[in-house]
Amino acid sequence: GPLVVYFARRPHHTESHLLWYLCSAIAENHASRTSWKRFTDLCVSRTTKDDPKTSIILILDSLTAKDQIDVKDAIYKARAHGASVAAVMSGSGDASLGSP
Repeated sequence: GPLVVYFARRPHHTESHLLWYLCSAIAENHASRTSWKRFTDLCVSRTTKDDPKTSIILILDSLTAKDQIDVKDAIYKARAHGASVAAVMSGSGDASLGSP
């Protein structure tokens, strides 16, 4: 079925922790290289637009406004390249990004 990823930002997390966590979760391995482009590429390689079983669902809690903007931008890029990915986010600047 779909890959469901849950993340809650905590005070001890570094600024880059969210990106590392998402890349690692989607790769299902420790991500030694992280970037929002790498995250986008991982989403595209893992999903098939016409097969909901390969979808990625992100549930992201306590994110900063910058985190939310970064996630939204990366998801829009991944979708433009055929990825099936959606996110529900909460935190400062509450937002969600469901199906297109």
